[in-house]
Amino acid sequence: MNVEYGRGNRTRKQISYADDLDDNQWLEMMEQKAKEENDDEEVFLNFLIKHKISLYFIKSLIQKEMMTSNREKAARKKYPL
Repeated sequence: MNVEYGRGNRTRKQISYADDLDDNQWLEMMEQKAKEENDDEEVFLNFLIKHKISLYFIKSLIQKEMMTSNREKAARKKYPL
């Protein structure tokens, strides 16, 4: 009886690393991805400006979330379930 364990429904995707790109093609691809990321940042900043949301406000929300998660981590460490 041949039984294979540990594969289940979630099998790992096959990845091909044979992209056959030369250095210039790879560099162009990376530059295009960087441009797309910069475009995303520009869209985000335009959204903030349009809705009059300050970056200071966003930063304060992030800091509050980090403080909350740090307190939760400390509480879980002190009082494990």
